[in-house]
Amino acid sequence: MSAANLNFLAKLTDVAGKPYVQEHFMENSKGAKIRIFSSEDIAAFLRDHISLKDYAKSLMFSSKVMRMKLEGRGIKPITEEYGLGRLYYRKADLAA
Repeated sequence: MSAANLNFLAKLTDVAGKPYVQEHFMENSKGAKIRIFSSEDIAAFLRDHISLKDYAKSLMFSSKVMRMKLEGRGIKPITEEYGLGRLYYRKADLAA
């Protein structure tokens, strides 16, 4: 996952109001603070979410058709913004 995607996920909150990934700060060898993200948080996000593109591909639909089908069922992406480069959905919503 790119740095830009991680920055966006750190600002984006789930339904409980918790950031999808938490940022932590540490000092590098020169004493400058750097941001790091937990690999567990990233793995948990990828475990619980799927991009529209990947979901559509798994069911052999185009992204456009799949998005219309999901909207018809009242299923929305976690954000309408494209800060992640793709639209992501909660897998639990898709299974319902």
